[in-house]
Amino acid sequence: MCTYISQVRTYREARGLRQEQLAEAIGVCRKTICQIETERGHNTTLEIAYRLAAFFETTVEEIFPPADVNCREY
Repeated sequence: MCTYISQVRTYREARGLRQEQLAEAIGVCRKTICQIETERGHNTTLEIAYRLAAFFETTVEEIFPPADVNCREY
C-alpha cells in the first residue's frame, strides 16, 4: 500500500493563504486542511484531492506525490 506526502501546505503558503481561506475556497472545514497538511499518508477523498488540484491549477499527483519510491512505478 502506498502512502503519500501532502504538498498542500507548500501550495497554500505560496499563495499567502490561511488554512481557513483554502478550506472555504474548496468547500471543506479548516480541520480537514489541517489534517491533510500534517498527517503523513492522510486518507483524503478523491473529490477533495481533485478540488485542491483544480484550485491550485495543478495535478493530484503534484499535490500528493507518493512517499514510497516503489509506488511511483505504477
